[in-house]
Amino acid sequence: MPCDSVFAGHGDPGDSPGSGHPHRAFTGKAQVRTNGAALFAAMPNFLDDLLQSLQDGDTLWTEWRWVGTLHDGTRSDRRGVILFGVGGDRIVWGRSI
Repeated sequence: MPCDSVFAGHGDPGDSPGSGHPHRAFTGKAQVRTNGAALFAAMPNFLDDLLQSLQDGDTLWTEWRWVGTLHDGTRSDRRGVILFGVGGDRIVWGRSI
């Protein structure tokens, strides 16, 4: 499954406070994988492009473009910022803004 390699860099607990979407907050690496699997299932031709990134200490700021086509034929083209907390070589939390 594609998300196995994509989310391999996530450490535990995989916390996502969800400030951009507070009702979507979660904790746990298993939920990171579940969310990723749902994304790939809904949009099999999903492509991402890291537009910019900047690291300051243990915080990594990233700007993304995500594109793909949903099963109903609707084209998706989204851009957004995700902040990540890093510890060693692992992502320990993430927050979309």
